[in-house]
Amino acid sequence: MSLRKTWATVLASAITIGVLSAASQAIAVDGPRTDAELISPGVVREGVASFTDDQIDAVWAAVVSNYPAALPEGYQFPNVAPAIFHPNDGLKHLFEVGLPDAVAAQYWRCAWLDAGLHSKSITGQELAKALETYWKLPSVPETDLTGLDSEALQAAAKALNFPTGDEALFALSCEGFEK
Repeated sequence: MSLRKTWATVLASAITIGVLSAASQAIAVDGPRTDAELISPGVVREGVASFTDDQIDAVWAAVVSNYPAALPEGYQFPNVAPAIFHPNDGLKHLFEVGLPDAVAAQYWRCAWLDAGLHSKSITGQELAKALETYWKLPSVPETDLTGLDSEALQAAAKALNFPTGDEALFALSCEGFEK
């Protein structure tokens, strides 16, 4: 792995927090429900609950049809579970509870970043408010990166040769995103 990719990976979380710290108020999240609350996991082994291959498309449909925060105008979740849930390797798979939520949350965040970067109808402040909501979505882990502020975000963007922190975040965390 190149030094640039390693540095980019390390900074991805820091950039996320930096973008979010700029907002003072989040958009509404309407009663988040986790994937496991929507559909019961098919397998529990050694205390770990998981969805099966046979369940994953229904789980995805339940997650995105009950999503607690709106996507930006003109965006919609994929109709079928993304490729991560359909590896073409002929094996049986288990998907840990929370993974469908996390993938949906990542799509949601990338949609807002894409809209904020490529649409004149979303202001920087609106984007920051939307991105703050990411941490309140179902199954998104909380991360404590104390001391990170907008200056740190801008320094990271500059170090990675991105014009803005939002562009750096999109490039680092939304590879392959399609509207």
